[in-house]
Amino acid sequence: MNILLAEDCLEQRHAYAQFLKAWGHEVAEASNGEEALSLLLHPDSFDALISDYNMPRMNGVELILEMDHRHIRLPLVVLFSGTTFENKDISQLRDQISGHQPFYFVNKDADLSILESLLKTKVENSPEILCS
Repeated sequence: MNILLAEDCLEQRHAYAQFLKAWGHEVAEASNGEEALSLLLHPDSFDALISDYNMPRMNGVELILEMDHRHIRLPLVVLFSGTTFENKDISQLRDQISGHQPFYFVNKDADLSILESLLKTKVENSPEILCS
């Protein structure tokens, strides 16, 4: 699977990229949402987007909404965050993005097997929220 990984923290981006590569995926890296969007202008190049929620210049939610505006659809979009979200915050996030782009939410401190499972199944159904 060809994955676009958008993460502003260099160390975290490289660590996640190494995990993804070890799982057999091809990985392109972007340091913010704007950079990711420029790479997504050729959406046939990617099977999935994994984006940090909180990034400078364009955060993960803005990236997903801009993808929708430009009619860029991927089989799998994962929004992840190191910030702890309460259930009400996650519901608001889902309401903000829902209907635009199916996505999954995963906490960065969650077991990486959740992310690996999403990538293995390449889910294409309605939006889901996955938290640990």
